[in-house]
Amino acid sequence: VLHHKIFHMPPEFNRESLWPYQTEMLFTLGLLLQGTLLAQLFHWAFYVLTAAAVFLFAERFFGRAPAYLSALIFLFTPAAFAQSGYAYVDLGLAFYTFLALYVFLIASEGKCVRPWFLAGVFAGGAAATKLLGLGSAAIFFVGVLFAARSKLKAGLLFLCGCLVAAGVWYLRSWVVLGNPVFPFFSSLFQGHGWEHNISEGVSMGKDLKAFLLLPWNMTLYPQNFGGEMMGPLFLLFLPPFLIQTIRKPSKPLLGLALFTVLYGGFLFTQSQHVRFFLSVIPAMSVAAAVSLDQFLKSRGRSRQVAMAVVALVFLSHAGIFVFRVRDCWSVAVGKTSATEYLLTHERSFQGNDYLRRHVRDEEQLLYSAEVRYFYNDNKNVVWDCYPLRLVLAEKNMTMTQFLAQKRLDYIWLGNDTTEELWNFIRDRGYKLVYDYEFTEKPTTFKNYIYRLERIE
Repeated sequence: VLHHKIFHMPPEFNRESLWPYQTEMLFTLGLLLQGTLLAQLFHWAFYVLTAAAVFLFAERFFGRAPAYLSALIFLFTPAAFAQSGYAYVDLGLAFYTFLALYVFLIASEGKCVRPWFLAGVFAGGAAATKLLGLGSAAIFFVGVLFAARSKLKAGLLFLCGCLVAAGVWYLRSWVVLGNPVFPFFSSLFQGHGWEHNISEGVSMGKDLKAFLLLPWNMTLYPQNFGGEMMGPLFLLFLPPFLIQTIRKPSKPLLGLALFTVLYGGFLFTQSQHVRFFLSVIPAMSVAAAVSLDQFLKSRGRSRQVAMAVVALVFLSHAGIFVFRVRDCWSVAVGKTSATEYLLTHERSFQGNDYLRRHVRDEEQLLYSAEVRYFYNDNKNVVWDCYPLRLVLAEKNMTMTQFLAQKRLDYIWLGNDTTEELWNFIRDRGYKLVYDYEFTEKPTTFKNYIYRLERIE
């Protein structure tokens, strides 16, 4: 009932045909808690929690000084700080992945097999957060088979932990959506899903040379990897860490190095967007801190140079942080309202603000230009998305036929809207009632809202 109340699909669309919309229903229910604010708060909390986990990890294996340095390096990483302000899940993925590594190293030190279950729970937490977490879970599972003394028992406990944390979500996707890893690998699951190139538009190559140069390229050419920066500390102090690991190997050092290379390699093959690599930044922060600590303990010129470099980097990163939030302070102190801020900083808000003020509760809308309809509390929203197109294809129905049947009151189009929709609004008596442009460098989004002129 709630499903049809939210999406107002035609009554002849049965439950089986509506599988793509079940996920959207759950997202809508989650947003009912408090719009985007609670989602942003959760993500910011993972920023702080991951820094705490990094501190505890480094303190246990390397001492108090590297612990403070590790936490500071993580907190001052521009990509981590930038993502903490968005309602994403990448820092949650980093948190669970790093805790899995933490428990994995603890479990590998002793004879008790019970910690392997906890390692599986955290690896499952990563897999439940994002499909990219499946890669880290697979790496840890192989690691269990190598590192555990009772390999079979430890492996089964690890898998049970993964299933406890993540199994319900993959089972739910399989039952409701017909694909446990929806929307990927649709060819393996009878077309349930769609092929999507998540690496499109980011990277500087996918060969071995590009992988070896990845830290360098991400530091010097962040625009090719999503625009956010890792920072130079990793570039400066990870090579000495690798030398230290080779000369005096230990389980913690080898664990950090192997995990970073293996999971970093997995992410490299999937998508080279900087925010996806947040999952390896905690391990890289500890590694860089261990190396930096060795320089700070030395005497003479190397210690002075290390202190100067770190101070300069931290100060520059602090400046970046202040600059990034420069427009937020007026909202925080009450000089600017949230509405005024969003009108100038969020590309969908102007359109949603117009619709909120002009659309009646019973009127229905089609969002073709925007997916961000959480700024509009109207429940009669249909989203022109690829899953909808798949459902229409299953019913041998064109988008034009679907819209003619629905007789939607408002249609929101953009500069990349298909010609089919433009022809529809011209032929069916829709009138332009609002339009605006919004620039998110380097892209300018053009928005057009049309209203159906009904004959009384």
